[in-house]
This record gives sequence, C-alpha cells and structure tokens, in this order.
Amino acid sequence: MNYQHGIISSEKPTSVAKPTIIESAVGVIFGTAPVNLLKDPYSAVNKPVLINNYNEAVEKLGFSHDFKNYTLCQSMYIRFKKFFMAPVVMVNVLDPAVHKEDVTEKTFTIANKKIAIDDQGILLDKIVAKSSDGNTTYEAGTDYLVSFTDEGTVVLAIITGGAIGSSTSIKIAYSKIDPTKVTQSDIIGGYDIETRKRSGIDCVNMVRPLLGVLPCQLLAPGWSQIPAVAAIMSSKTRLIEGLFNAISITDLDTQAVENLDTIQKYKEDNGYDDDFNIPCYPKVIVDGYEIYLSAVIDAAIAQTDNANSGPYASPSNKIIAIDGTCLDGGEEIYFDINEANEINAAGVMTALNLNGWRSWGNEMGCYPANTDTKDRFIVCRRVFNYHDNTFKLNFFDRVDAPTNYRLIESVVNEENMILSTLASQGRIAGGSIFFDIDENPQASILEGHIIFHRKLSPFTPAKVIETITEFDPTLNSAALAGGE
Repeated sequence: MNYQHGIISSEKPTSVAKPTIIESAVGVIFGTAPVNLLKDPYSAVNKPVLINNYNEAVEKLGFSHDFKNYTLCQSMYIRFKKFFMAPVVMVNVLDPAVHKEDVTEKTFTIANKKIAIDDQGILLDKIVAKSSDGNTTYEAGTDYLVSFTDEGTVVLAIITGGAIGSSTSIKIAYSKIDPTKVTQSDIIGGYDIETRKRSGIDCVNMVRPLLGVLPCQLLAPGWSQIPAVAAIMSSKTRLIEGLFNAISITDLDTQAVENLDTIQKYKEDNGYDDDFNIPCYPKVIVDGYEIYLSAVIDAAIAQTDNANSGPYASPSNKIIAIDGTCLDGGEEIYFDINEANEINAAGVMTALNLNGWRSWGNEMGCYPANTDTKDRFIVCRRVFNYHDNTFKLNFFDRVDAPTNYRLIESVVNEENMILSTLASQGRIAGGSIFFDIDENPQASILEGHIIFHRKLSPFTPAKVIETITEFDPTLNSAALAGGE
C-alpha cells in the first residue's frame, strides 16, 4: 500500500508554448544538428524529419546553442522558441560515421563513483573504458553507464559490483562528431544512381512522399551565404518531384558585401537573383545569439500566413522577435529607412527598427531586373506557387479520366468556386479558370493533352502610402469668425 502522511509536492518541466500549424509555409531546412545526443545517431542522416514542436526537435535531432556548428538549431530556436510556428522539415547532413574525430586515450579520476567527460559531441557507442594499466576493457551496461548532461557533456557512472570495483582512475578513449568537417558538398548533396539514395538538398524530393507535407520554402541558414549552395537551393524550388514549386530563402555573405552600394552587384554576380529566391541581409541578434536572417524570415512568413489564412499578404513590415542586426562575428550595424530601402531596391530583404524590429522588403531576388508583378513581389510569387500546387493536388485524380465535357465542367466549376470564395473573402483580388477551344486543338486532344486557362490576381502590397497636406487659410477665417 502507498501510505502517505503530510504534505507532498512535485514539479513539472517548464511548458513550451504549443506552435500554430500552418501548412502553406512549410519550411524545409538543410544543415547540421548534434545528432550524437540521439539514441541512434546514425539513422538521422540525409533523412527528412517532420517537426511540430520544440520537444520533437530535441528528440529527433538534438539541440545545442552552438548555432555556428549546428546550423539547424537556429531554425529550431526561431520557429519554436520565438515565433511558435509549425511544421518544419529538417534534413541533417552531419554523418557521425564520417564527420567525426577520434580522441586518444586519457586517464580520468573517479570521484563519488562518477567521471565527468567535459567534451561536446561524444558518441556514446564509441566510448572505450579500460583499467589504468590498460589490460582490462570494461563493458558498458555491466561495469559502467554513460549519459548526457543538460549541457551535452557526458557522465560515466560506475556500476557497483562491476569489474571497475574500487579503482580510483580509468583510461577512456572515444570518438565525437566534428561539424567542422561538413562541407558545402554535403549540404548540396545529390542523387546516387547506383544506390538510388538522395542526400543534402536533393532530399527535398523525399519530403512529400515520406512525410505527407508539401515543401513551401527551402533554406539553409549558415550555408546559403555560400553562392554554390544558394544556386542549388534555387534550382530545386522548381518542379519538386516533377510537379510542385517552392521558394528559397537565402543569405548574403556579410563579409563579402563591402557596402550597400555593391549589394545589388554582389547579388547578381553570385546568382542570388533568381525569380524564386528571397535573398536576405545582414544577420540578426536574438537573445545574444547570431542568427542568419533567412531563419527569421522563414518564421515570419509562417506567422503572416497564419494571420491571413494562407499566403495572401506580404511578409514585409511584420514585427519580428530580434534584438538587432549584425555582421558575421557579431559587430552590430543599424540601417535607417533610407538605407533599408536601398537594400530593398537591390531586391534584398532586410530588418528595420522603427517602432520595433520588423521585416522589411517586398521583392524577390529577380528585382530590379525583372519587374513583372507575378515574379517581382514575394506575395504574388507565393500565391502563384500555392495555387499551382493546390490545383495539382486537388485535381490529380482526374488524370486519365475520359476527356469529355463532364471532366472539363467539373474542373472549371470546382476551381472557379475556390477562386470566387477567396475573392469574396478578400484574400485575392479575383481569379477564374476556363477551357478555351482555341488553346485545345483537336490534335492535342487526341493525344490526351488538355489545357485550362486560369487568371489569378493576388493583392499587391501597399509599398508606399503617401499623404499630401496643404494649408487652408479659410479654416483660420472661419475659426476667428466663429469666435465673435
């Protein structure tokens, strides 16, 4: 019997705010994570992982505040600690079997039947403990137990009755992951024809089949400032799986951009001017940590979509949870609105402190070379992507149906119903779809190829709100006359 008498108490871990789920802004994020903290570190490599909250992130990939070496943790922190927006898909490319360092044998003193190994990234299965003379190798689980501290270091606890006995010291060697050995080639990845396995950014093609969510934006904070990585990211945004489109959110290298006068030239010379890419500059400071702006803009887009029931508003001029802007290394810099607009004029998004820190910029990277409304504005590009993707999902089951009037009528009626509803709700200015016989010659129909023509008009952002004020002397006369 559990007999109790008196006053008892217990504690629960501090609760983390439950994130909001917004499926029009699923970020697919590539980088590195402290996977040594997992039960099976070797299974979390080049595998898309769906994450809905902070605890899941810690459980599936591990977490560290070392954002420079473990770049995925930036987005974990921003998405789930600052913006509370889900879901995201993360792809860790750090392979414990490859990106590792072997640490030579050292002698450790036993205190209170414990040994503290004050090192990060240790792989528990690679710890080898021996007697001080080196003649006896001890067994994990029989002679000792190992576990991680909250700081990510390791504690080795001596098991009473084991072979270590009353020894005062033992020798320990181990291997640990080394994130500095991860290269841009690991992030870029590719498709191995022989093994039929994908790695790095190419894993985006696995996301929907494996996890059932559609990629909306691709990012790699801590890596996309490398032009080669950014170029591959942008190229992968089109026709994912041969069907779907996304955008990329990248960062400009703050060390390479000499000043604001050269930012547009740097962007264009280094391939950040893609129609489907949002380049960001500079880095930001959040709770004392350096964070790449792309991680923040990704979360701001999700937050904006949540407030507008989809991708129907610009993510510019939205309050963002940052404390400052900086260059690589932490040197703080500040832009007034004229300087921020100069960055925007180059087709680059930034952050502005005006009545609070806020995102600032409406243009995709293709601007100013491309001023087509559908390509230029972030909101228009995202609405076009969203509705193209949604149409393909909604009507995929009509593929291979008989090419008859019933098929055409069903597609036209259903899509027009969707577009008219969105227009009535004020989410888009308008839209329609129709079947034009002139666009569907008999030869194409006989080949089983039919074309629907859709018109779609998102609301463009109110980039400039202007007021004109003039002095009206008649008001003075009227005021004086009224005083008699």
